[in-house]
Amino acid sequence: MRPLPKCANLLQGSGFRILDEIDSSEASGAWFREAAARMSAAQAPPLSFHTFLGDDFVHMTRDQVRNLTEGRIKTVAYICRS
Repeated sequence: MRPLPKCANLLQGSGFRILDEIDSSEASGAWFREAAARMSAAQAPPLSFHTFLGDDFVHMTRDQVRNLTEGRIKTVAYICRS
């Protein structure tokens, strides 16, 4: 069995029992790639992440895609019971 990531250890240390782990990293990478393409093509919706991230949104989005692709970060949800 693989070791739990730090966030899962924190949940368990707080009294939660982890029932399931849902890794949505692949879907997140696809979403960020599509968002970057839309922003590059100036097709951004009027209200989106770029609204509060500003002009750096495209750069930040590319960083997210790179980090997800290279396995540096993951988007994970935990289903827990206390």
